[in-house]
Amino acid sequence: MKISPKIVLFILLCFVSSISLAQDDEFIHPELQWYTIETKHFLIHFHDGAERTAKVVAKIAEEIYEPITSIYGHKIDQKVSIIIKDYDDYSNGVTYFYDNRIEIWASALDFELRGVHNWLRDVVTHEFTHNVQMQVAMKFGRRVPAVYFQWLGYEKESRPDVLYGFPNVIVSYPFAGVNVPAWFAEGVAQFNHPDLNYDYWDTHRDMILRMQVIDNKVLSWEELTAFGKTSLGNESVYNSGFSLVEFIAKNYGVGKLEEISKSLRSPFYLTIDQAIKKSLGIDGKELYNLWRAYLSEKYEKQIKAIGEKVEGNLIARDGFGNFYPKFSPDGEKVAYISNKESDYFAPSAIYLYDLKNGKENKLVSGVTSSIAWSPDGKKIFYSKKTRKNKNWRSLYDVFVYDLESRKEKRLTYGLRANNPAVSSDGKLLAFVTYKDGTSNIGIIKLNDVLNSNEISVKMITNFNNGEQIYGLCFSPDGRKILFDYSLKNNRDIGIIDIETLEFKPVLATASDERNPTFSKDGRKIYFSSDRSGIFNIYELDTLTGEISQLTNVYGGAFMPDVIDDKMVYSTYTSDGFKIAYMEQVKRFKQPEAVDLLAYENNFMPNFHLARSNDYDDSNLPEFEVKEYKNVYTSLSFYPVFRFDNYNKHDRGIDLIKFGFYTYSTDVVGKYSLFAGALMNKKFERDLFLIFEFNDRFPLLYQIGLKPRFTVEAYNVTRVVKYPITLGLNLIPVDVVYHLTEVDLSFKWKIFLPSLDLKTGFTFSRYSAEVKKFHHS
Repeated sequence: MKISPKIVLFILLCFVSSISLAQDDEFIHPELQWYTIETKHFLIHFHDGAERTAKVVAKIAEEIYEPITSIYGHKIDQKVSIIIKDYDDYSNGVTYFYDNRIEIWASALDFELRGVHNWLRDVVTHEFTHNVQMQVAMKFGRRVPAVYFQWLGYEKESRPDVLYGFPNVIVSYPFAGVNVPAWFAEGVAQFNHPDLNYDYWDTHRDMILRMQVIDNKVLSWEELTAFGKTSLGNESVYNSGFSLVEFIAKNYGVGKLEEISKSLRSPFYLTIDQAIKKSLGIDGKELYNLWRAYLSEKYEKQIKAIGEKVEGNLIARDGFGNFYPKFSPDGEKVAYISNKESDYFAPSAIYLYDLKNGKENKLVSGVTSSIAWSPDGKKIFYSKKTRKNKNWRSLYDVFVYDLESRKEKRLTYGLRANNPAVSSDGKLLAFVTYKDGTSNIGIIKLNDVLNSNEISVKMITNFNNGEQIYGLCFSPDGRKILFDYSLKNNRDIGIIDIETLEFKPVLATASDERNPTFSKDGRKIYFSSDRSGIFNIYELDTLTGEISQLTNVYGGAFMPDVIDDKMVYSTYTSDGFKIAYMEQVKRFKQPEAVDLLAYENNFMPNFHLARSNDYDDSNLPEFEVKEYKNVYTSLSFYPVFRFDNYNKHDRGIDLIKFGFYTYSTDVVGKYSLFAGALMNKKFERDLFLIFEFNDRFPLLYQIGLKPRFTVEAYNVTRVVKYPITLGLNLIPVDVVYHLTEVDLSFKWKIFLPSLDLKTGFTFSRYSAEVKKFHHS
């Protein structure tokens, strides 16, 4: 009788996939040279081109180590590895708290649902707080992430050449070693520490929560526990969690965050309700109801203070991500970005709306950047991420869509060029470009790129300390560029002469001023500001300095474009961002100051924005930079208890297998090891090992090939009673079946980012043996 190798491998791989930790994306980058900065408590690993970011992170990490560890009374048992990545135009931070490993992408977060905070200060503090607080809440310690309970059942199989049937019952239940709901985990990471203030309750967060309260759409207590929602829903978990954690800190004390976290360490506390009850004396639902009542009272007062609403009519209602509306040069159409019916922002596309008949059509997919019209109204410029470049990196480049031919053309290659703007004479194309966590403005001659000539990029800014630039707008005479930027927190508005490179701030206050655009004559600048505590659209007269308010909304108003006193803008509602249209702009003076500032509701009663700006990350200590030597995470073990019912003759404990899975990886992703071993009373075993190599493979790398090399090894034994004929008797004996298989494979990208080539070698050996028996 034979064991089907496919059945055995299928069973093993089901469990392998169920517990394997998050991996890098499918694109590997062995061309990168890695380096390390070692400090007292951290190892900062970075690749060539990201040294400035790494040094800033090293400085920040040591500054926050003591405050964060002290608030939870927990010291890390080894140096934490922080990996800096800047090979993709992507912004995020991820904490592997069982591994003491944090990954940070250098590009600053520019997310429509978040305010502006210094990216590195914010993300390092946020992720390190995750690392500390989650370790405090671990039930089995750092080396045991989970315990698995599994059950396998099989189809009945009567064929003599098959040992057992195909699995028809596969259950794998992990008893997690940490049980912290999403709202609490993200809430404490955003709160981090009352003295740091690198993240704080800002006007964007206030906007989102305010509109949910007004329209009775606040997430329920149950919905707060996990993600898996739309982009807007997931962000609401962050916002609500932050607000709820601050509510706990204000009303019960900061120390309660540590108490709740330590209570979650108990294996008998399976919900946060139990931990809250022990610490606060009320259960989670009671806490939630108190918080909801506080929010209702708070926002009811704010709404009364806003006064009469001044807003446009919605012309784009579908989807929760409608951004960057721009009038066509003749003012008859509006182009904008929208995710329409998608659950996430990323699948956005450009849509064209006709103001005369209300009809719209989709132009091009995969666009999330701001857009710009050509002066003749025949083309629309935008940026898209693409991997069609050297080393398959995900980078922004500028594209153009021709409205007459309905064709798209790529204009730049590997420039990391985003948010394009076109001069009024159609001769120049400007864009924002990124490097080592800093953004700058580049300009190229539009005629060169349209005619596929050699491109010469002129850099008109020279920032190198993490400064961020957002949207661009040429002055009507084409001599200057207006843009919003940030140095630390919030955005300001500035202008730069493209010939003299002279820079001047236009609006630089404690408020957030963003999305600037010129009037046709260049005398007025339209922008969005949260100066009242709610983002609205304003008009600045550049000659008199007079500022007029154009909207007065409950949610927020952003990204204005004005032509002939008609205005379009993106407005925030409880259902997300929509496009609004005003046929006639109405100017009025900003109402007297009202108590709408989100900062007034911050945890620290005497908080002032300057407290978040009292650092200088341009002056860095002298760090020693060394060539990276492999650093591996500690082996993680997952105990496994499996009920494996493949042998119909087995009973009781013979059906139970005990064992473990184990995992470790090189912290920058060059190597990883995943293995497992299970055995039962009869010494039947299930063994596997998977090793991945993502570095420079000898000889192949030298000829330009960069494959992912994988070794997979499996060894399975099964013992069955089998009758053999001995004389006139049938003697039941134990027969042991062995299956050993080793797979070697190379997988790499060829020709296109989506096209894989995989080749390999498989060794498979099957055997059977009769165990010793005695016959008398």
